[in-house]
Amino acid sequence: MPTPTSPSISQNEANYLTSSELLNIYENYKEDIDTTRYLRYGRNQLGIQQLFSELGMTRSAAKAATYGHFEQDWRDEIVKVDSGYSTGGATTTFTVASAYNYSYPPATQTIYNTSSTSYGITPREGDVMELGSSGIQVKVTSVTDGASSTFAVECMQTGETIPSGLNTEELFILGRAEEEGGSTPENRETRDIKYENKMHFISEGYKVTGTTMMSQSYVNATNGRPYYFVQGILDTRFRFEDACDSILFAGKKLTSTSATFNSTITTEGLIPFIRNYGNEEGYTTGSWSLQDLENMSLNIGENLGAEENMLVTSRPLQTEIDNILRTSEGLKGGGVSYDKMADFGFQAVTYGGVTYYFKTLRAFSNPKNFGSANSIYRNMGLVIPMTEVTAFDLGQERINTPACVLRYGEVDGEQQGYKEWITGGAGMASTDRTDTQVVNMRKRVGFEAYAPERFGIFVGS
Repeated sequence: MPTPTSPSISQNEANYLTSSELLNIYENYKEDIDTTRYLRYGRNQLGIQQLFSELGMTRSAAKAATYGHFEQDWRDEIVKVDSGYSTGGATTTFTVASAYNYSYPPATQTIYNTSSTSYGITPREGDVMELGSSGIQVKVTSVTDGASSTFAVECMQTGETIPSGLNTEELFILGRAEEEGGSTPENRETRDIKYENKMHFISEGYKVTGTTMMSQSYVNATNGRPYYFVQGILDTRFRFEDACDSILFAGKKLTSTSATFNSTITTEGLIPFIRNYGNEEGYTTGSWSLQDLENMSLNIGENLGAEENMLVTSRPLQTEIDNILRTSEGLKGGGVSYDKMADFGFQAVTYGGVTYYFKTLRAFSNPKNFGSANSIYRNMGLVIPMTEVTAFDLGQERINTPACVLRYGEVDGEQQGYKEWITGGAGMASTDRTDTQVVNMRKRVGFEAYAPERFGIFVGS
């Protein structure tokens, strides 16, 4: 094995590598820094980038700090009415409930913009409606739109009358009943909901003096050529990539108006996206049950979610799930033997027509961040759809979009949002007179996800 002849080499012979090149070497070649230097905790990485890759997240350039898309809402809408209507007869006039309007999602969901005006859902003349739990069908005979919208109806079956209590129930439009020679109705529009998110600018740096640079680590590539680098640069780049991934994973949207954050923008990551707009199922830590899985399946089904999903779990939650499944009726009796190996875990489960493929995320077990003692993440499980959706970009139609996309700021001279440069006057740097070298790292990253009602999250407490 070739070894360096000296712990330092002259500048004109130096084979200095950038941190990006170091990452590639680290992944593809054997690291031979010191035979007594071991990775005490294994590959101390969060596994978030691997998760993003397994989810099929594509990378897409963003032309501005703010980006987004439009999502189509339900084609049909529920109708709600006030209590002030007559009952017991075949006809009545309903007033559309003022508290039930077209604004959606709630104003607290800041990532989705709500309409500046709200208005009630008014049926059209000739529409056939079903009156809640009564199952009675009526035809709309007239409609009055305005500040207080009303519509008159008449029962379609002989002997049926308008029931009471419809103000507490949901009514829906079943179809239409046209008379011979009738005209076509006015159009009914479908809403588009606007999604917006922002870039997140993040930077890092590693400074070393010229004297310290004389003590360098050593990697032996397969071609036998020695490569020299400062180990701290590699560690800094790993830490930087973890920070970028963590922001995309759990970063929150900045809403503070404090002067402290002037000119600061942040992206809203995967977990806040699901918690704010998706299906959240809370459970008691240590007491996760099939009821929690049932509730999640019902919510996903109600929102027409994917039939196949990845359930990304923390290790404590995955252990709970394995224990519940192993002791459930029909699955009792221990693990299954494969070549004399007892397997007490499960790779997937189907419940209520929804399939969940399990993946334990390393980050949730990291005691230095997401898996720390008081972390809210250590008992989480993320339900992420494995099928694609259709959405409309702010500038163009987008077809077959993955559930999530990683955005990066497109700038000439940068590689998918990342730029690295060296300043100082030591080693390869020649920008000033100082006997130091600073490796500067900067990244412009962002997160974008589609159709939040298809996502879910289990949160232990």
